[in-house]
This record gives sequence, structure tokens and C-alpha cells, in this order.
Amino acid sequence: MKISSQNQISKKELEALADIRIAEAKALMEGGHYSGAYYLAGYAVEFALKAIIASTFLPDTIPDKKHVDSIYVHNLTKLASLAGVDARLTDRSCITPEVQANWLIVEQWSEHSRYRNSREDEAQGLLLAVAGPNGVVPWLKIFFW
Repeated sequence: MKISSQNQISKKELEALADIRIAEAKALMEGGHYSGAYYLAGYAVEFALKAIIASTFLPDTIPDKKHVDSIYVHNLTKLASLAGVDARLTDRSCITPEVQANWLIVEQWSEHSRYRNSREDEAQGLLLAVAGPNGVVPWLKIFFW
């Protein structure tokens, strides 16, 4: 996949990167590289949320600089808010209890996980919460892509 440029990335590219990070996390998990699997699984959610945010920009309009700058974070809770999905993630009428429980696992991820070793059960738990049958990314795809 070719990225548009270093300074911009499209919604479709972000969606593809989310899927790629899930595939990479699964491969690392299968190879016993649990820390890498944990780390990349979190980035899959980050890219999925940023894809949703990308769809909020209006064509032929310069977005507010503070808003654009606020997107360049790795905090999944903040990105969920910027994407406008945070209310649905906590509203029991919009989400299954399984997806809601998975979000509670996913939102604990941090880019700082690259500095620690993850256990197999932690990596497996996050990967299931991200990409399993009731995972956050499949839920985002259904309702927001």
C-alpha cells in the first residue's frame, strides 16, 4: 500500500493500516512475540478511530488548526471522543455488553507499551478485544466506516 505523502493520509489508507496492524499483531502473536502483538493491536484501533475522524473533514474547507493538532495523539479515549464514538461506546442501547467490555480493555492501551514486556495473556486479551468477534475494530467498521 502506498501512502499519499508524509504529511497526509486518506481515510481509506487509515482503514487499510488498521487491518494491516491487526494482521501483523496476529502474526507476532503466533510467533510468540507478545509485546509486539500487544503494541500493534493498539495501533489498529488508533488507525480505525483516525479513519473515522478523517471522514469528518469537509471538502474545500480548512479545518481548525487546534482540532487537527489534537488528532496527532495516541490516546484512544481522546481519539474516540474526537471521532464522536465515545458516547456510543458507553451507551448500552448502542453497543453490546461484549463490545463495551472490550472497549474497557482497549482504552487501557498506550503507545508507552513499547517500553514494557507483555505477557501472552495480555496480548491475547487485547488482540481479542481489538479484532475478535465482538472486537472494537469490527464494531467501528460496522457502524462508522
